[in-house]
Amino acid sequence: MPKVSIIMPVYNAQDMLARTLDSLLNQTFDDYEVVCINDGSKDDSLKILEEYSKKSDKIKIIDQPNSGPALARHNGIKQSESKYIMFCDSDDKYEPTMVEEMYKTIEENQVDFAMCIHNIFDLVTKKVYPWENKGYYKTDFGKLEMAPNKVIKTSIYLWNKIIKREILEKNSIEYPTKYEHDDTVFMIRYFSCCKNYFVIDKPLYLYTTNNSNSIMGKFKRRKSGSKLFDYIFSHHYLLEYWENNEFTDEEYKYFFDFLIGGWRSNYNHLPNKAKKQAREYMLESILKYKNLFSKSEILSRLITSQETKDFNKVFSFDNFTFFQRIFSVVNIEMTKYLIIFNIKIKLKRLKYE
Repeated sequence: MPKVSIIMPVYNAQDMLARTLDSLLNQTFDDYEVVCINDGSKDDSLKILEEYSKKSDKIKIIDQPNSGPALARHNGIKQSESKYIMFCDSDDKYEPTMVEEMYKTIEENQVDFAMCIHNIFDLVTKKVYPWENKGYYKTDFGKLEMAPNKVIKTSIYLWNKIIKREILEKNSIEYPTKYEHDDTVFMIRYFSCCKNYFVIDKPLYLYTTNNSNSIMGKFKRRKSGSKLFDYIFSHHYLLEYWENNEFTDEEYKYFFDFLIGGWRSNYNHLPNKAKKQAREYMLESILKYKNLFSKSEILSRLITSQETKDFNKVFSFDNFTFFQRIFSVVNIEMTKYLIIFNIKIKLKRLKYE
């Protein structure tokens, strides 16, 4: 049984795939496998995978009908065999020492996961840029204790981490399979079960950007279809998880900050025609999980208000106004919201579980 499994979905990646596979096979660490899930590629990706599998017994191929990267990763995890799991995108690269350094870090420091920093390769300019440690995911380095604020402010990228199969199995964490954009859900659930982690101050991963054929490239270009809402829709996994498990008030505060921030960010990038459907889903989620949302004082007052008429009027505001008035966790009494904006809710006509 290998010590590390690298999970890699592959879909129409023929132009970059050989470069990626070469980097995965050119590792200073030897005890690992590369689980490649060909997700119904229409180009020569499967042929390339088969050629590499003849060169190295580390390459394990799973061939499936096109089902999206989520199911590909789910199946890859299920059919892998190692104690530790890593990920790679089919257009990116591992530095030669990545597996070795990630494995040694998680073993020697006895942490629940380890992560490294990365460089960025721009496919248009052909230049490599360093990752900048700033913004929402700004991090410290070394061994760190997990805390509620870090659960939602730790980088959710799959490909710069090594995680434990034991934690996945013990906590029944599976990769969601219905959506394309659910790395966030998977990692937030994992982080919630962690006590500590280690951040390596070294760029061991090369992330490729401006690749129109990549999974994220296609996702960002999408202007219609059900997959357009995947980021927002996938959060029901988190809502179910938060509802069925006990957390502290501080943890719930950060969870709500994260959830609403994610909804706001994704909603802002939707085309105008799609925003109505997104608003309806968010309203349904708030009401369906009203017992959960009631843990937030502001949202509780809004949900339980009986001075209601039509909650949907709120959604006619522009994005900024909508989220500032309803979801921003600020130190303003909800009565001021009700007085200033005359927000009223009517729940009688809505039936939820």
